[in-house]
Amino acid sequence: MNLDLDDEQFEKQLGKTLRNRGFLFATNEDEVDAFESRMEKENIQIPDQVFDIEMILSKRTKGKLKRLEAHDSEIQQNLAQAAREGKSIDEQTAKKMQQDRDNAQKLDNSPNKDTI
Repeated sequence: MNLDLDDEQFEKQLGKTLRNRGFLFATNEDEVDAFESRMEKENIQIPDQVFDIEMILSKRTKGKLKRLEAHDSEIQQNLAQAAREGKSIDEQTAKKMQQDRDNAQKLDNSPNKDTI
């Protein structure tokens, strides 16, 4: 990486990098190609519903989308610990987290709910 960039060069390089990684909208075909190539390399799957313009415009889904979940409890524990920066949580916080999870599960199972 060249650290001798002036402000204008730095801004251009930053914008290009952010677009290629999908953090900003691509502004030309090369940036779209770079982004798609990166998505392919990292094997990121995009649900078909994302490309359904009717659903996007109506802000509703034709069917329910599944929420992505980590089914491996070890993965969940590792992610939770990382979120806590390796620290343990007290019993009161654990109870509150469980209540929040239970409430979210109730909402997920609600028959009158549209899922996106």
